[in-house]
Amino acid sequence: MPQFIRARYTGQVFVPEEPVDIREGELGILVFTPLHTSSAVSDEQEGALRRLMSTGVEGTNIPIDALRREHLYEE
Repeated sequence: MPQFIRARYTGQVFVPEEPVDIREGELGILVFTPLHTSSAVSDEQEGALRRLMSTGVEGTNIPIDALRREHLYEE
C-alpha cells in the first residue's frame, strides 16, 4: 500500500521527517517537488493527499497468471 512520507534531501540521501515502518531495501520513491520552493504544503493539502494515497480499491487484485501475454492478447 502506498504511503506518503515527508522527507528532505541532503544532497546525497532522503531523510524522513518521521519514523517509517519500511525494511531496508524495500522502497521505491516517487518524488514530488513544489512548484515554488518558498511555498509549503498546507495541513489541509497534506491530509487530502494522505487520504487519497491510503484508500485502495477492493476487488482489483489481478492474479499474476492473468497478466501473461497469452491471456492479454487475442490471436
